[in-house]
Amino acid sequence: MSNVRKVDAALAAGLALLLSPMVRALPPEPALSASVFVISEIMYNPAAEVASPDGQWFEVYNPLDESQSLAGVVVEIISSDGNTGSSYQFGEVGVPIVEPHGFFVLGANKALALNGGIPVDYAYGVGVSLPKSGAAVRILAGGLLIDEVLFGPESGLVVPQGVSLNLEPEGMDPDANDSPGHWCGSVVKVDDSPSQTLGTPGLVGHPCDTDGDGYDESSGDCDDAEPKISPDAQEKCNGIDDNCNG
Repeated sequence: MSNVRKVDAALAAGLALLLSPMVRALPPEPALSASVFVISEIMYNPAAEVASPDGQWFEVYNPLDESQSLAGVVVEIISSDGNTGSSYQFGEVGVPIVEPHGFFVLGANKALALNGGIPVDYAYGVGVSLPKSGAAVRILAGGLLIDEVLFGPESGLVVPQGVSLNLEPEGMDPDANDSPGHWCGSVVKVDDSPSQTLGTPGLVGHPCDTDGDGYDESSGDCDDAEPKISPDAQEKCNGIDDNCNG
């Protein structure tokens, strides 16, 4: 080895020795949040006999094969003018766990006599309200936006009083539930509810008749985005299964 190479090797070794403590001293990069929750149902306009916000609630779904904690998770309600109307952050102790592929209902009040008979799993208090004029429900974890759903006239997701916004099974995904086509008003009466509330809190929602032809996927509609295709349609020689008979 030449003298030049020896010097270069020595310099490289010395430089590595000087830098190694600095590298070891660098703090680790903060881990990104691994939380995945899907907003799957929203009751923003309770039945007439139920006061707001006591009767307001929304549901989240855990699409993972493992339990997820709500520790540190933030719920934000963003009004239609873009301002944060209200928010709530879960603590780190005694926090709820959402079971794998389970549904979890968050509401203002757990008292059945006040919330319309809704089985709320966790009450965030009446300080959080869902504006009947429309808003966005956001879930954040570790400073990251996990899911967001807009409801109200601007988004097209509007339901009558006492009816929840229902996310159909095909939309159980943080991206898929962005599409208004996966949402519809619930047609199922809440069990044991003294009010005439329609919704499926804590349970999987029902399919939506997206194209308005009177059929959804569960009743035989093989293309719920096209109203001309349904079990009642007349079959034509066009290479399309018009009447969904296969």
